Amino acid sequence: MAARRKRTLDAVAAEMRGLLSDKTVVSAASMSAPEHIFALCHDMTTEQQECLVLLTLDARIALIRRVLVAKGGLASCPAHPRDVFREALKDNAHSVVLVHCHPSGDPEPSGDDLALTRRMTKAGVLIGIPLVDHIIVGRNGYVSLSARGVL
Repeated sequence: MAARRKRTLDAVAAEMRGLLSDKTVVSAASMSAPEHIFALCHDMTTEQQECLVLLTLDARIALIRRVLVAKGGLASCPAHPRDVFREALKDNAHSVVLVHCHPSGDPEPSGDDLALTRRMTKAGVLIGIPLVDHIIVGRNGYVSLSARGVL
């Protein structure tokens, strides 16, 4: 079962990357579902360092751009709101999603992850570009902080 699910996720990830490489807009339905965002960012599960990626979204919740905004060490990835939202402002984004990886493979959020989410949520409210989800990915799956009620 796990092998079949992994093949399915890999197939979806390949398809999503293909869409991006063709500069085709990824649909709003794709960007509003955490499992689709995980598929889009599945390549991050093999990172050896924590990375923070920003997905900028338009008013239809369609993907504008995926951009690496921070790269950290084995257990942390410091990020400042100005670095994250600078990219969102460049894209004239309507909203954003944060995705970061845990090299350990365990996607459970740490206290630092929750603090980062709260900090970015507050910054987004002030700027007028809401953070709609923060997804943590690892080899063992993903956690959507929006689905958990953190946002």
